Amino acid sequence: MRPTSSPTSSPRPSSPATLSNAPDALAAKASTPEWQQFSQAVVNDGLRLRSPLSDASLQHLADWLASSSAELKALYVDQEAQVSVGGMQVLFKALKANTTLQTLEVLSNPMDQASAEALAETLKGNGTLDELTLRSCGIDEPMLAPLCEALKSNSRLTRLNLRENAFGDKGLSALSEALLVNKMLLSLDVNKSFPGECDPCFFDAGMVAVVKALRSNTTLTEIRLGSVEMEVATRSGLLSAVRDNKVVQVIGFHDMHFPQQDLQLLKSLLADNAACAELEKRRPAAMKGLRAMAPQGYPDELMTRMLDALIRMPSIPEVDRMTALRSLDDINQSQAAVVTHDHTRGVAPGS
Repeated sequence: MRPTSSPTSSPRPSSPATLSNAPDALAAKASTPEWQQFSQAVVNDGLRLRSPLSDASLQHLADWLASSSAELKALYVDQEAQVSVGGMQVLFKALKANTTLQTLEVLSNPMDQASAEALAETLKGNGTLDELTLRSCGIDEPMLAPLCEALKSNSRLTRLNLRENAFGDKGLSALSEALLVNKMLLSLDVNKSFPGECDPCFFDAGMVAVVKALRSNTTLTEIRLGSVEMEVATRSGLLSAVRDNKVVQVIGFHDMHFPQQDLQLLKSLLADNAACAELEKRRPAAMKGLRAMAPQGYPDELMTRMLDALIRMPSIPEVDRMTALRSLDDINQSQAAVVTHDHTRGVAPGS
């Protein structure tokens, strides 16, 4: 049994785009057969590469991506593209100058140390890339190291998918260390399990690092790990970390030895975190409602504590907590209506 929810697909860019925006020098290249290989499928601001590409084709693509005229928002490099490790390096370097790409997905195209380092340099300076998938790209622990360092300073990336790669506990520990610093990442997927497999992806050493990260990180809402094997103390630490974390909502894993009662408790803690995230959206309006009710000069700090207690009280059903917050919102709306009426009331001349 997995304490997880079904993965949600990320929204895709919607506005159509073409390659007619390429500068003149690149437009000349666009008439060549190699350019046509990758220009075949620009749809909804997204380009999917699904046929074999030479290094020359990748260079054409990289030149365009690095140009000021590129308006591509999503790039999908499928396994069928058969990009060389040198081509991957060229592509990643080009993205350092790109200012439009928001989604990059690479599936089963091998990387090497040089391409990993090129991507790390891009991540340190890129200000637009929100979602990065490097699935089954042969990323081992030395290749993962510069990416983890880049995550510590990256202030844009929100979703990172590293499924089916070659790193183990040491790599998971490095990612967890990055999570102690990174304040942007919302979702991390490092699952190496294939359907039906039970062999652990990660063992206790890696999971200890994950638990440490969850105690400190306050932005990550989802982490997917696949099959794991934890010691008793680490399982207990995971429960404690999730209880204190109050942000993480999905932990996808399978541990054959995880006690059923602890699994149910973990599910309950994650569900309450998800409920609290919804309740938090009503905090600003509820705070205004409290201020409208409170005596003049009542400390904001005390009202904040009252809202904290209301939002974070699992003993009260979520529906009741939501009702209370909506009531405060209603008070806020009523107060706003009175103020608006007072401001728009006419004043007789000479009064």
